[in-house]
Amino acid sequence: MIEFVSQVIRHTPLWVWAILVTLLILGIRQLRLRRIKPFVVLIAPLAFFVLGLVTSGRSMGAFLAWAAAMVVVATLVYFALRPVGGARYDASEQRLILPGSAWPLFFMMTIFLLNYVINVAQAIQPGLLAQAAWHLGTPALLGAISGAFVGRSLSLFALSRCASPVIA
Repeated sequence: MIEFVSQVIRHTPLWVWAILVTLLILGIRQLRLRRIKPFVVLIAPLAFFVLGLVTSGRSMGAFLAWAAAMVVVATLVYFALRPVGGARYDASEQRLILPGSAWPLFFMMTIFLLNYVINVAQAIQPGLLAQAAWHLGTPALLGAISGAFVGRSLSLFALSRCASPVIA
């Protein structure tokens, strides 16, 4: 088993590790209080949205499974959960004040690791794509996680559109 894992790691392209390190840095930075322009909370979800479009575009069915899960979960998170967790908008500075949160790191690592495992599994066993559960289930799972990330970010962004000024 150790040899197998070692082989997988050795055959992983260098750019994949660069993406992992970048995501770790971005996620760790979000563990502390931040004052940011509202549009900044949309950058990472937009990047994962594009990644989802690219990776789920292998077939129309996979794309539709990803898109449906992403839209449903993003809508649920945005309208039902409103996960702003102490975040607020300072109108005088035109900045969102975000308490530290592990959620962005969790979402980024989950999406990255799932994509990694899915791609390794497909490289080892190409026949997996022929199975409906794999062909539609993995994009739907990635879409759901991306949707949670998008819904959370849209909730935070919405604070800047409907919040009253905060005195810091």
